[in-house]
Amino acid sequence: MKEKIYTINDVAKLFKVTRETVHAWLRSGRLVGFRPSGPNGHLRFRDSDLYKMIQDGSPHAHNYEPKKKAKKSATK
Repeated sequence: MKEKIYTINDVAKLFKVTRETVHAWLRSGRLVGFRPSGPNGHLRFRDSDLYKMIQDGSPHAHNYEPKKKAKKSATK
């Protein structure tokens, strides 16, 4: 059975964080990604690497709630 592969947007949605946070995880070594060969070499993430990050105790791995955006007041 093939391992599931995720895009950076998929990972951000799964962990309820921004793409920038996923990039920070890559820079810090908390998460491992790869670029497939070929013309569409965008970052990808293996299911096993996401699972490892969860097992290593990522603060965003469980029950993370994103910050709520402040509502804009309608002044006229």
